[in-house]
This record gives sequence, structure tokens and C-alpha cells, in this order.
Amino acid sequence: MSAPIVVASIRKCCAFRARPIAAGIALALALSGASTLTHAHTASVNTVAQLKAAILTASTDSSDDVITLTSNITFASAADAISIFVRDERTLTIAGGGFTLSGANLARVLNITSGKVVIENLTITKGTLSGDGGTGGETSNGGTVLGAGIFNSGTLTIRNVNVTQNTATGGGGGGSAGGGGGGSGANGVGGGDGGSLRIGVPTQTAVGAVGNFGNGGTGAGYGGRGGTSAGGGAGGNNGYSGSSGGTGGTVTAGITTIGGGGGGTPTTTIGGGGGTPTRGGIGTYGGDAVGAIFNTGYLSVAGASTISNNLAAGGGGGRGGFGVGGIYNTGRLSITGSSTISNNSGAGGSGNPWPGTGGRGVGAIWNRSGTLKIPAENVLMMVGNVGVSGASVAVPQYFPPQGVNNIFDDTGTVNTDLALNRYRIYVPSTGGYLYTTDSNEYQALIKLTGTYIDDGIDHKILSQAFTLSGITAVPYYRLYIKPIRQHFWTTDVNEYNVQRAKTAEFGDDGIDGYIFPTAGVLGSIPLYRLSIKGTAIHYWTTNKNEFDTLVATRVGIGEGAIGNPPGVTGYVLPK
Repeated sequence: MSAPIVVASIRKCCAFRARPIAAGIALALALSGASTLTHAHTASVNTVAQLKAAILTASTDSSDDVITLTSNITFASAADAISIFVRDERTLTIAGGGFTLSGANLARVLNITSGKVVIENLTITKGTLSGDGGTGGETSNGGTVLGAGIFNSGTLTIRNVNVTQNTATGGGGGGSAGGGGGGSGANGVGGGDGGSLRIGVPTQTAVGAVGNFGNGGTGAGYGGRGGTSAGGGAGGNNGYSGSSGGTGGTVTAGITTIGGGGGGTPTTTIGGGGGTPTRGGIGTYGGDAVGAIFNTGYLSVAGASTISNNLAAGGGGGRGGFGVGGIYNTGRLSITGSSTISNNSGAGGSGNPWPGTGGRGVGAIWNRSGTLKIPAENVLMMVGNVGVSGASVAVPQYFPPQGVNNIFDDTGTVNTDLALNRYRIYVPSTGGYLYTTDSNEYQALIKLTGTYIDDGIDHKILSQAFTLSGITAVPYYRLYIKPIRQHFWTTDVNEYNVQRAKTAEFGDDGIDGYIFPTAGVLGSIPLYRLSIKGTAIHYWTTNKNEFDTLVATRVGIGEGAIGNPPGVTGYVLPK
């Protein structure tokens, strides 16, 4: 037996065939000395200096350029950070050859400010950004650091590229008395500077401590502590009431546990700087942080690219800074092929009292007013990402924003092609639930207050059948049971045909969508089906505790498909 599905819409586009240029015209151009072709300029590099020189040449030579790495390249200082500014409206391609471009935890690796850039077969790793603490005096926010691996405001395609182990930590916000703490560094390299004191405050305690992965800041009293290898720095004292500022966020490579801003397997831990509260207000903001990629332009992640094991921790402050481990997008982002975004961690910094909210933590992607296109199969391959928001200190009514593991869409546009939101609505008059993928139907019903109760998005199903991990999605049929005014869903075509033939009792709503009949698709979750004893009502849920409770109290009887665990009718996508 089964659960609901989504109706597919198939788009077709027309192909066209370019007409070849006549041979006579081409010959005439050649004889006249004119040419319509611009030959690509090529260069091979194996040092930072050579790579920078080749990029400088490519930016203005009015030709397509191919720069090929012939060995690994590792930064020796922060000055080695690579900037790309293509001004000639041609395409610059960096062919990585399977080699690595490493920031050595000294700086951002790549800053692409304009132009068309293609990067292929390269590992971009160990970029590190650490925000400075805000200065004391109630006016200075913690330092924001965006895109330790890549900052892109141009037109960038990365194909078969690994963006991994990049880290960013925001600085703590300054307060009435002391400066905020600096964000930590990574792998033994020092972090951001602590914010300076407010004049008239004892200097030994007012300066925010420097973040340092190896040693950790020791700032106390008025100054916020720096982020350390143990995580986010503690907040400083405001110098007046004894209240402490927000703690910097904490994330860890690997995602065993993260709670209250930190936790996990002990491999690489980073932390944002601690904030310092103000005399009578919430204090300045903690710095935001983005680990792997910050995109304000056009970014295409193609081929078999991976965005993995990147970390970000926001600084503490009046409002804790946000932390995004993977990609923060305000432009246009497209993810295609077999590209994966996995095992990235983002933690928000804590907020100060009076009142302050914690920063949001996002593991994989924060789509902020941008456009994101990602097929359902790529969504399914998002695993191991963790987002944890910072605490809202001392004022319970100011709840922190919810942490998001995979995709957080924030006033943007997300097109997952095959995946459709499935809304759940409670119908008090019948005691049952309606599921729908039709947003118009959903919006119309929830406006009828008291008649329908909105439970929001419960899960996602597919708009068409496709095969993933050897499992092909099957139709999920929807019927309307007229006598009890309830809907019914099944993947069993025989059950569907038998019931819809009873036209006096059942209305045929056709295929609602597609779900996976069995386990095995990475990232999918079970959908349970029960019949309620003594009634004709059926019940569907993705909440195992809900299912177990109904079965244990003998209210419901599990009706799973043959071959699945008890009560499991099929497998769907998480919301």
C-alpha cells in the first residue's frame, strides 16, 4: 500500500541547427587577411607567482585562455590569495589536472570579481577567514567573513572540482566596555584580532582576545574571548551590570553531535569570537561566516563536483552572527550532474541579553533572495550536513532561528525540478488529514480558519518517475472516499483499480506523484500507513514516533507494502 505523489509536467524545447558558413565566404575572409577566430592562449603553472602572472595576462589579452596546473600549489602567506578579474569578455579556464590549490589556512583561496571563469578537475582546500572582534563603545559589529574557499561575483563554472576543508569564523560584536573576541583560525594558524577597548575602561580586561586555533584567547572581564580550538569564545562583561555577551558559535568536522553551538567528532574544530553586551541595549552584531562558497554572481556546480567538510561559525553579539558551512547564495546557483554537497557544518553565534537572538546555522545551502536550481537526485545526495543556531541568551520569548541541515530558502526561488512540497492539513470535522502538492489548494484551505488546520510541509514527493540507486519511483494514486469525505492514497495499482471501479463510493483523482517503493535511495525517509480501528479512516505519517504510538495504543494498524518494514508504504524525500 502507499502514499501520495506529484503530477509531472514535462517540458520540451526545440533544437535548432546552425547553418554552416559557405566555403567561399570563409576563403574570401582568409585571403583578405580578416579572421573571425581568436586562438586560445595557454599557460602551464606550478607556483603561486606563475598562476597570478598567467591570470593577469588572461584578464586583458582578448582571447580565451587555458591555464593548466602541473603540480599542487600551496600558499606560503596570506598575500598568496588569488584574485581573478577578467575584463576582456573572454573565458578563462583553469585546468586543475587533478592537483590541489591549498590556502594552507592562511587566507581565502579564490576571489572571482568579474568575467567568465571555468575551473575543472581541481581541489580547492584549506582557505581560512577569521573575523576581528568589534571595538568597545556600542557601535562596532564583529568582523564578517564570507567564502573562505571561493568568493564569486562573476560567472563561474566549477566542473569536477572538490571544495573541501575551508573554514570561516566571525568576530564577536563589541559592547559598552570591551571589544569582541576574534574568530579562531584553523590548524594552528592564528585567528582574528580582538576588538579594542572603550576609553576609560581598564585595559587589561577590555580588549577582545585574539582568536587562535593553537592557543586560544585568554581575554576575560569586559573583553570577549577569542575563538579557540575548543570552539567559540565566551562573551565579555558589559562593565555595568555584570551580564555576559553571546558566545561564538562552534562547529566540528564530522557531525556526530552538535548542540548549544558545538560538538561532534574531534577532528577540526573552529569557533567564532565572543561578543560583549552594551550598557542598556542588545549590543552590536556578531560577525557572519561562510565556509566554502559565497556567491553573488552566477555559479554552476557541474560534473562530479563535491562541496564537503567545510565549516563556519558565527560570532556572538547582540544578534549572533550566522554560520553557513557550504554555499551562501544571493545570485544564481545551479547544481547539476552527480555533484554532491555533504558533511558541511554551520553554527550561529549566541545573542546577548536584553534581548538578543542567536544567529542561524546552515549546513549546506542558504539561498538568500537568489535563484537555486538543483535536481531532486542531487537533493537526495545531500547527507551529513549540520546547521545549529546560536542560543538566545536569558530571554526565553526571543527564540533563536531554527538550524537547517540542507537547504534554507530565504525569500529566494528554489527549483528542484522533480521534488514537490507535500503539505499536510488536519480536517477536524472528519478527524483525518489531507495531503496535497497543489500550493493553490493548500493556500485556499488554510485560510478557512477552524475548518482546516495547517500542519505545513510534511515531506516531498516526485513529479515524475526516475531511477536512482537502482530503484525506480512508482505512481502514488489518490482517491476520494465519498461516504466519509476522506482521501486515500496507494502505490498498489490493483488496489487503485478495484476501488476506483466503485464509482458510487470513490472519486478518482489520478496520480498524485511518485514515491520510491523500497529503501535504498540515499536520503529518502519512510512513509507509514495505518488504518484506524473501527473506522474506514486511514492515516499517513513520516513521524515514526507518531506511528509507534498509534500502534502501541492499539488505535491504528500498520499497513505497509510487502517487503518493507512494518507499516512502511514507501519512501519519500525529507522536507
